[in-house]
Amino acid sequence: MFKKLNKMKIGARLKKSFRQIILIFGILSALVVVIMLYTINNYGTILDNYAYPQGDIAMAMNESAEVRAASRGIVGYDSDSLIESMKEQHEQAVKSFEEYLEKNTSNNDNKRGNCLHGRY
Repeated sequence: MFKKLNKMKIGARLKKSFRQIILIFGILSALVVVIMLYTINNYGTILDNYAYPQGDIAMAMNESAEVRAASRGIVGYDSDSLIESMKEQHEQAVKSFEEYLEKNTSNNDNKRGNCLHGRY
């Protein structure tokens, strides 16, 4: 390719080089547009399945922190009314955590995941 360019006159060499550059960047631009369209169309599933702040995994992690906080409240408080409210909060957080966990495990139902969860 470079041997051909070296034999050309400067005007023809510049035109050919610019055409190649424009062609390469045109192909790359089209590829970027396709990737961006794919990302835009699948953004909702990304939020549902991965640990973004709005995603289900992040919500499950948040609920597990709530379970832990309620458990510490049950152990740490002296007042019976506070302990009862912490027990209610704990049960609600456990229920919510199990719902998010079930939602996430159903999304990740595959051979490797089943082996990791003990489901063969």
